Order: sequence, then structure tokens, then C-alpha cells
Amino acid sequence: MSGFVAEERPNELFIFRITELDNETIDDWVRYSQIIQNDFKTDGHLRVLYLSSCLKLPTPYATQRAIQLAAMTPPTLRSSSAVVLLSFHLLLAADYVLKRIRKPGNIWLVRSVKEGIAWLNERHAKYLQGIRLEY
Repeated sequence: MSGFVAEERPNELFIFRITELDNETIDDWVRYSQIIQNDFKTDGHLRVLYLSSCLKLPTPYATQRAIQLAAMTPPTLRSSSAVVLLSFHLLLAADYVLKRIRKPGNIWLVRSVKEGIAWLNERHAKYLQGIRLEY
């Protein structure tokens, strides 16, 4: 059974829960993310809150797939992702991956769900006001 679960909330907000970092879970996450990215309406603002109860460092496979996913993201997609990290070591590892992604400004590393939701809401408010989102 995969350790990836996606939940769609109103107003183009998705919650991604990741409880394992095995290859099956990572592949499920990438596959679902690609579907969302490719099917998402071009005039919308995709928002994702990542929650993980896994306290392991990302595997080389997970890192490689995350970089591949970022490279496959349509350049016109307006998206914001908040990643809740409870471990300082995970924060460092995620920062390493983000430095290799072409649009790291749309991903924010946070220490709590409350902080993540607040950042996503702030970005969405700017989007609704027609303010260009920084990437």
C-alpha cells in the first residue's frame, strides 16, 4: 500500500500526505502531481500543502523524481506549495532539492500547518488581486 494520499479541498487547494519514502509512494506522488499539473486550468492558482509524518531523509530516488517532476511542470502553471517539515535535517535536505528546481520561489518550507496555510492564503490573495506571484 502506498504512503501517498491526496485530498482536494475547495478553491484549488490540495493536501498531499506522505507517510513513506519508498519508490511506490514516490511514483504515486509524481503520477498524481503530473495529472493535476497537466489538467489544471490555465487561469487558476494551484495550491498544495505537503504533510509528512516520515522523519527520514529523502532517498536518492525520491530526490531524482522530485527534480524530474519540477522539470516537467508546465511553465505557465501558477502554483504555490507549502511543505511542513518537523525535522531540521529534513529542512536541510529539502533545501538541497529546492536549489535544483527551476521555480523554487513558489515552494515554501514551514514548521507548522498553520504557517503553511497562512503562506498559501497570502499567495492566493495576491493572485486574486492580480499581483504577479514571485517565482
